[in-house]
Amino acid sequence: MINPIFKKKNQIEQLENNIKSLYKQGSYKLCIQECEKLANIYVTKKEIVYLYLGKCYMNLGDYEKSKQSFIYCLSINQLNLECYINLGTIYAQLNEYELAFDYFDKYEQLIENDKKSKEYPKRKVGLLQNLCNTCFIQKDYDKTEQYINQLLDIDPSNKAAKIIQGDIFYMKEEFEKALEMYFQVLENDKNAISACYKIGMTNWKLEKFTEAISNFELCLALDKYFIDSYAAIAMILHRHLEKYDESLFNLNLYLQYNKKDPLKNVQIYMEMGQIYETLFKSKDAIEQYKKAFDINPNNADPLSKIANIYFEKRQDYQAAIEYYEKIIRIKPSCKTSFIRLAKCYFQLQKYDKCIQVYKNELLLDPYNSETFQAIALCYQELKNYKESDLYFQLSLQINPFDNTVKEQYEKLKQLISAQNKSNQNKK
Repeated sequence: MINPIFKKKNQIEQLENNIKSLYKQGSYKLCIQECEKLANIYVTKKEIVYLYLGKCYMNLGDYEKSKQSFIYCLSINQLNLECYINLGTIYAQLNEYELAFDYFDKYEQLIENDKKSKEYPKRKVGLLQNLCNTCFIQKDYDKTEQYINQLLDIDPSNKAAKIIQGDIFYMKEEFEKALEMYFQVLENDKNAISACYKIGMTNWKLEKFTEAISNFELCLALDKYFIDSYAAIAMILHRHLEKYDESLFNLNLYLQYNKKDPLKNVQIYMEMGQIYETLFKSKDAIEQYKKAFDINPNNADPLSKIANIYFEKRQDYQAAIEYYEKIIRIKPSCKTSFIRLAKCYFQLQKYDKCIQVYKNELLLDPYNSETFQAIALCYQELKNYKESDLYFQLSLQINPFDNTVKEQYEKLKQLISAQNKSNQNKK
């Protein structure tokens, strides 16, 4: 009979090996499942569980769960270096720079206390790369360059340092210098996908579209899962070369291979929607925008696209109303949606509702002369000439040189005059 303790030990070792293997393969969701199994077996020691949970969630873009996992891991072992460097990286991505630098400082203190370690040079390089990235995100290019110089002193051929140098030139719109840095990396390493991708992005910026596409295709030849290249190729084909079918093909490849970050699919569906709009396929466009909204229901942009199709291209004002109202619930400060919603009600001759929506818009923009003008026209349609007169005057107080409003106001005065004469004749 197998000793239960021995059996449990083997089970733990097997799970630990599975976790490390799955993480290395990039199978983060499966790795999380194995971590959860291991957590159920461990009674006290769970450091490996929370470390790998943190790393998996980090790679999946779930920074909140990742933070919680790393912080819990540190409560088990305050000397876990990976937790400090990863927490610093996460907070940098979340633009919480003070916390990011706090964790980087703690990491530096720990590695400086163990300079004799064989891992010290590698750890120092990793820290400097993170500091470079964080300062670059902050747009503190002077400090970024200081860290780059320190990095190159330790590792003169460091790819990350040269790529960030190129990125600084790119941000400063010194594109030829940026290309020079990226090509230096590519010359030393023909498989440097990131450098190849950056060259493509720079050529795109320089409007060298054919060269840019070739660069992105080279990235995909090196790694077909480098999916940002599919998106870049698709956007060039759509926005600059008007090759819509080829663009859609590349966007679909992006969707097929993107298993890591579903939120990025929002941009892809939006791009597909715009292509279908260009091809006058509004039904297909609406379908893509709905998919984008389903992924992130807090993003009103897809709804705006759908509402505008119903409003502008289909003149289906009732359907447009439904979407503009949804947008306003998500973004109560969206003035454009209030104005479009009011215009829908005007087209449907629902003037009372139109007036109410316009008055809500005035709470956001109390000096919008066009809104006062629109309310005046609504009251005119309702034959409430007194209120119409008031709102025309308010519009002209804000913009006294608007000739269109002056002409409309003169017509109102004529209507008032005709009404007064009619009333006198009745007497």
